[in-house]
Amino acid sequence: MLEKSIKVFIAQNLNANPSELMFKYGNDENLKFAITQIAARQKIKSKLPSIYTNPEFEFPASISLEQASSEITAKYKADITDYNTSCDLTGGFGIDSLFIAKKSAKHIYIEQNKELCEVFQKNIKSLHLDNIEIINSDSLSILSELEEMPELIFLDPARRSMDGKKTYYLEDTFPNPIKAINIIKDKFKKVLIKTSPMLDISRSVNQLPFIKEVHIVSVKNDCKELLFLLENQYEGKIRFKAVNFTSEVSSQSLDFEENSGVLKIEKPRKYIYEANSSISKLGFWRNFTERYELAALEINTHIFTSDHKIKNFPGRVFELLEICKINKKDLSKSIPNKKANITIKNVPINIVDFKKKTSIKEGGSKYIFVVKSSELGNVCLVCKKIEQEINPTL
Repeated sequence: MLEKSIKVFIAQNLNANPSELMFKYGNDENLKFAITQIAARQKIKSKLPSIYTNPEFEFPASISLEQASSEITAKYKADITDYNTSCDLTGGFGIDSLFIAKKSAKHIYIEQNKELCEVFQKNIKSLHLDNIEIINSDSLSILSELEEMPELIFLDPARRSMDGKKTYYLEDTFPNPIKAINIIKDKFKKVLIKTSPMLDISRSVNQLPFIKEVHIVSVKNDCKELLFLLENQYEGKIRFKAVNFTSEVSSQSLDFEENSGVLKIEKPRKYIYEANSSISKLGFWRNFTERYELAALEINTHIFTSDHKIKNFPGRVFELLEICKINKKDLSKSIPNKKANITIKNVPINIVDFKKKTSIKEGGSKYIFVVKSSELGNVCLVCKKIEQEINPTL
């Protein structure tokens, strides 16, 4: 646990500028440590609110918070499936372990970094969690040595190579999930793999065995995680779930089994629709448009339209006001104040060049979709946004 003087200093300076604090108190090792704790808390304020306000929680000096789960996504992972015992092969900062352990009679946290293990030990003590065993070791070397295989194996492999470059394939992450599964083979019951949302879903589905579910998780329309749930010997259809948390307590989710159906192509109609980031990542557009009776503007534009207003649409809804050419003259008539919120889809122009060409600046109450339409070519859809109530039971 943190010393009382450190906790007092953190509480008194929680909203202060860490750089200014370091300049003022950096020669004092205890206060220098406290300043690193303040800086870490400021980074996770919205991501981990309960930890931000917990005076006992300690942050390791060496940890990067970039890959750490938020409380929303950590709880989601813990609730994905049932289990009585669990193991986190990639303990790290330990947020996922904390939430998974809450549902588990016994949880094993494995981490090869000694400092992370030591800090996690302090943190679980301060949280009064006594069902977690900490193992300071390389997960792949110890995996086959576990006396009894936990019902749920979780891993969140590092997404950067040794030289710090981002990786985009499962086989390039560490520990390699494919290798881990080969080590335990028929011994495991369930495996949950957290990966970057940048990962190619189809490629990963072809690489991993026994996939039962694929979850694409977004928070406030920002795609955060791609999850694969494996169940040993499962051979049924894969369930694809696109989830978007609109707040800490509300979410919209859609389930798919396959990208079936027919994608209709039509010109822009009265209402314009943009799906949320989880649905966009999944890309099951034929199934999606048939479910909501929508038409696409063009096969690769991914902006949709209809004559009817859809309630509780999982994304943004707009009313079309006018269709303009991509030029300054036409847009000046539709948007006299020259301010709009701009989205470009499937048109070979970037946002900077579009603004130069049209003199439109970001802002205002109107929205412009610069899109390719199969019937109209490259055009601007001038719209107003329709606010809608979110029904979490989709």
